[in-house]
Amino acid sequence: MTMSSTIVAIVALMLLGTNFSAYAINGHGSNWGPTFGGLNRASQLGASEFTYNDGLKINSATYDIARPGLTIPTETLYVGAHNTITVKIYQDGGPYYLMGGAMLLNLHGPNPVSSASDTFIQWDKFGGVTVQDPHNLLGNVKVSMKDDQHFKYVTFSFTPKSPMKTSDIIFNAWNLSLSVGSTTVINAINFAYVPQGYH
Repeated sequence: MTMSSTIVAIVALMLLGTNFSAYAINGHGSNWGPTFGGLNRASQLGASEFTYNDGLKINSATYDIARPGLTIPTETLYVGAHNTITVKIYQDGGPYYLMGGAMLLNLHGPNPVSSASDTFIQWDKFGGVTVQDPHNLLGNVKVSMKDDQHFKYVTFSFTPKSPMKTSDIIFNAWNLSLSVGSTTVINAINFAYVPQGYH
């Protein structure tokens, strides 16, 4: 993915908001964007339909993130402790066509949108991992990916370095045609110090 196509994808995410699967027709072909468990609109056009209810895993807890704006019980991640957040992404045609994505954090207040986040971990199939962390919240950041026949599993590993009040998470992904999928998880996580006397 070129720098210009990455910029186009990011601008599209900022303008369109969250909880959508955008359809793209361009020089690379036409298809629906990635999904996180919800109905892929391409299924209405004869493509395979994959719905699932295990699209998000925060450490050992699994959540259904197929519905837009889903609120989950807030997971507290402790400062200094290693944590993993794994998102399961479906792309019509196979996971090979996924080109990149991001996990956006430090989102507070009503109607979270990608442009409101100043803290994110972004992965790109060819460009590697980019971290933007102006508040020094994230340490030891790594991103790993695993594919099976239908899905890509993207695991964000990190160690919180300082507290963060309860934050929504936005997950974005885009494919070879720059079709974009996004979902928002409300009140997903916070970072806190380990309670005194807790072992």
